[in-house]
Amino acid sequence: MQEVQKKLEVSWKPISVMSHFLSNQTNTQIISNHIKSYQIKSNQIQYHENFDNDLVKAFQETFVAIDEELADNDDIDAEHSGTTAIAVLMRGERLAIACAGDSRAVVASRNKDGLMVANNLSVDQNPNHPVEQARIEAAGGYVSPPPEEGLSARVWLDADFTQIGLAMGRSLGDHAVKHVGVIAKPEVTFYDIQENDEYIILASDGVWEFIDSPEAVDIVSRYIEKGATKACEILIENAAERWRDEEGDYRDDITALVIKVNELW
Repeated sequence: MQEVQKKLEVSWKPISVMSHFLSNQTNTQIISNHIKSYQIKSNQIQYHENFDNDLVKAFQETFVAIDEELADNDDIDAEHSGTTAIAVLMRGERLAIACAGDSRAVVASRNKDGLMVANNLSVDQNPNHPVEQARIEAAGGYVSPPPEEGLSARVWLDADFTQIGLAMGRSLGDHAVKHVGVIAKPEVTFYDIQENDEYIILASDGVWEFIDSPEAVDIVSRYIEKGATKACEILIENAAERWRDEEGDYRDDITALVIKVNELW
């Protein structure tokens, strides 16, 4: 899990999570740690010249700048390894959500019947999403459909689907497929916090592989009174158990963050 970052110099409060992707675990861990260090030490997003007047541009240029730095860093192999990213910033009661890849942000709200419901704040950028697939194919890449329900579409360098096989349309790193339309530029959306919103979940695709947003909210809601940390731990434990049941010893990265909305002020 990543820590909540509190920014005092400007009115936006950043909350972010980075997660890992691909099979080369050593390099993906290095990449993810490098990005966290880059964000925290340089505070580039907070001090981007458009931070206060054009947050979409600030987010997009910051993500791309980090990706370019990875390409220029000889100490990190980001050719076949990379990371997804989901970031949320808050100003007053408004959230700005930046997503590159298939990590996801979800807000949990209490409906008029008193039940907790999930509302996705981001869209998973799977390769077969129409926007992602159109861009990838226009750049000369190939997208294979999910081989069966619950599995991922993938990006390939060749029509025979033998080279690379990345399971997301955007990422930081993964430079072997950058020239075929896999981009670091995030999709940025906005959401106004409502009175009935209670908490936010940020999590990597290792959580969402076998647990959908409504179930994640159901799991967290059962434990949120014991604290956001405890509820987050239970969510991660449930995700890990699903991977064991479905895949045995193998599992994708499982990273999550739970934030109580009423503790953000």
